Amino acid sequence: MEPAAAHPKPRNLQGAVYGTVLALSVTAVGSAKETDWQVLISVATTSLVFWIVHVYAGVVAARLERGAPIMEAIRHEGAREWPLVQAALPVLLPLFLGATGVISDSAGYWGALCVGVFVLAGFGAQAVRRENGSTAMVVVVSTLNVCVGLSFVLLKVLVH
Repeated sequence: MEPAAAHPKPRNLQGAVYGTVLALSVTAVGSAKETDWQVLISVATTSLVFWIVHVYAGVVAARLERGAPIMEAIRHEGAREWPLVQAALPVLLPLFLGATGVISDSAGYWGALCVGVFVLAGFGAQAVRRENGSTAMVVVVSTLNVCVGLSFVLLKVLVH
């Protein structure tokens, strides 16, 4: 039997997808009524708050289900859920560029939405490729993921 360290921990892609959708939705809603800095801070803090909630829920479940030691559970769940926060970073970059005046406010908002949609399409393509899916299936699944992302762009347009 090999030691546990020989097997890398799987990345929490569910958390990454969830974090991307969360960042997109906060951007879409916030850009209608908040300043650039407020949207940027809203996306970052919302991601952190949701990470804390997910870690808390995971720690409580680990304690109740397995009797895991609290510090071990906190470390494990904190690391496992961190992709939820990491997923906000690509969306935050164009928001930061807009907030600092490198690009226009509008370009920052739209850039954040486009980046988030592109990331979702990439998740779809990656999932199909891991299953050795055909190119046609990559296109179909990526398109479906883009549709999810575009629903947030539509939300942004409707809110304005």
